Amino acid sequence: MERKVREKIRELEGSIIVEGHLLADMDIDCDLVIVMRCPIDILEQRLVKRGYNQKKIKENIEAELIDYCGFRFDNAMYLDGSEPLEKNVEKIIMRLKN
Repeated sequence: MERKVREKIRELEGSIIVEGHLLADMDIDCDLVIVMRCPIDILEQRLVKRGYNQKKIKENIEAELIDYCGFRFDNAMYLDGSEPLEKNVEKIIMRLKN
């Protein structure tokens, strides 16, 4: 899958956005990594509401606790996933303008 993602990125021109937690395991060059963090209690409530099983909830909480999606990246921008979407979008736009 990593090879296919890299090939697709090479085919595209201009700025692109690639999204997904599996990207943390891929060696892909990028200018900016945006990591949405979430307080554990809110994360757990969301996952229960979605009907996730306890194993999946535990895996997601562990990933959040160890910053699984962002720890490898020096250029990571962290956002609070419990904040309103509009506020996070504004932060991303401001970062991209600078």
